[in-house]
Amino acid sequence: MAQEAAASYAVYAPDLERPIEIPASDLAALDQWVSRRIGRPVRAPDLSGSGFLLLGGRLVATPNGPAGMFLYQAEDGARVAMLVRPMEIDKTASMRRRVEGATEGYAWADRGLGYSMVAAQGAEGLARLSREARRQAVQTRV
Repeated sequence: MAQEAAASYAVYAPDLERPIEIPASDLAALDQWVSRRIGRPVRAPDLSGSGFLLLGGRLVATPNGPAGMFLYQAEDGARVAMLVRPMEIDKTASMRRRVEGATEGYAWADRGLGYSMVAAQGAEGLARLSREARRQAVQTRV
């Protein structure tokens, strides 16, 4: 999961023109599209209280099928991405820090959905953002 998130982050986060397919201004459509494609209800977490605004999201291909990627940006331009997809093996896993190349992040699984929050290595507050995203994902599960 962490490798998949790092790969998607490396491709899309630096793109200043088209990093997303559906903008945050159409959040309901984004959540519905990702939910339908991964076969599980999901919602993009609101990380604005932590200084990261949702830009939007997209679907990404992984070796384990489609995943949703939600991309966030801070006022200083720093970006973080959260990847979510169904899990076949580790259906529940505690949050663990991962480093993949130039990115770092946190990955976890809850009731069959895997999540990974990633950013450029050295990103400040990534653990806090990941805990907030996890808290919201658990609360909003349908």
